[in-house]
This record gives sequence, C-alpha cells and structure tokens, in this order.
Amino acid sequence: MKKLAFLAALGFILTSNVFAQRVDRDNNRNTAYMHERNSRPYRASPEEIAHQKSEELDRRFRLSGSQQRKVEALALRTEREKQDLEKRDRMRGMPEYKYRKEMQRIQNDWEKGLRSILTRKQYDSYRDRWN
Repeated sequence: MKKLAFLAALGFILTSNVFAQRVDRDNNRNTAYMHERNSRPYRASPEEIAHQKSEELDRRFRLSGSQQRKVEALALRTEREKQDLEKRDRMRGMPEYKYRKEMQRIQNDWEKGLRSILTRKQYDSYRDRWN
C-alpha cells in the first residue's frame, strides 16, 4: 500500500511539471515567454532590431562604416514603419489584403534602399542569400 501511494505521488509530481507552461487560450501563445512586467510578449524596440540587422549585414558582407550607418538608419525607418502599421492594424482592424499590401510596400522600400547602399556584389550576395 505504501508503494502504491508513493508511486501515485511520484506520478503526480512528474506529470505536474509537464503542464507547467500555460498556454494563453485567446492568442494561442506560450505564456512562459511573456514579458514579466506587462504580461505581453517581449518585442525588441525598433532601435534594437535595426542595430541587429546592421550588425548581421556587416558580419556577412563586411560593410564600410558609412554603409553600416546608412543600413542602420534604413533598418530603423523600416522597423518603425512596420510597428506603426501593426498598431494601426490592431486599432482599426485593417483587412488582411490591405495589411499585406502595405507590408509588401515597406519590404520593397527596404530592398530599394539596400540596393542603393550596398555595392552590386554585396547586393547580389544578399539577394542570393535571403531571397
């Protein structure tokens, strides 16, 4: 009887750890990754994202100093536009096709700006790698 009680308790303890990460039923997101302060997923700021993008491009394509500054400024502008679009979408309930069209415009502006900053060889390498 003691063995049965011990095994039941052990089974309860082990299975309770499996369900430790709750799922937010409204958004189907894992709440273990939620930002602690405001219970929303952590999202990097546009400045952080722009810096990461410019560092990644610098690491892959060995950008000059002026190229890196221009890429970071372009990435910052692009990320701010994306976040503004997402805020407008949430506030107004923008139809999906309009949201996609606007996001595609932002992406095309990024590509156009990048093409003007990078050398032809760098841009061709970028296109081969990411497209």
